[in-house]
Amino acid sequence: LAPATTYLVRMEATDRDGTAAAPNVVRLTTAAAVPPAPTPTAAAVTIRSAFALGTRQIRARATINVPGALTLVASRAAGMRRAQACRATRQLAAAGTYTITCTVGPATRRALRTRSIPIRVRLTLAPASGAAATATVNVLLQRTPAASRAGTARR
Repeated sequence: LAPATTYLVRMEATDRDGTAAAPNVVRLTTAAAVPPAPTPTAAAVTIRSAFALGTRQIRARATINVPGALTLVASRAAGMRRAQACRATRQLAAAGTYTITCTVGPATRRALRTRSIPIRVRLTLAPASGAAATATVNVLLQRTPAASRAGTARR
């Protein structure tokens, strides 16, 4: 059927007794144009939670709306710049809520011996097509307790 075209239709009914023609003609008009293709959904990432697992790992739980690569980058202030504390990437085949974990590097663990460190956790969703989406949250890595630094030495 062509768009924006009027058709005249006559209906007939057939059964075992024969065919009966309908006396009335029905006028049908098709839609003016084919509906446009759906627009692609823009990527979005929402952080549900982010926290430190002791002093070794940072875990984030995020909801995404399109499949793609979810990357967690945790960084800390280092003078006038930022130093990467850890990084992890996970390929996701469908929209949903996912957990991603990264292991803190040795330089950050050394810095934890003297003080707690504020960490910026950035989650980036890179879909197969379209622009990436980013969400950021801050997490505090607590200073390593003195007892755990002492190792197995006891009195």
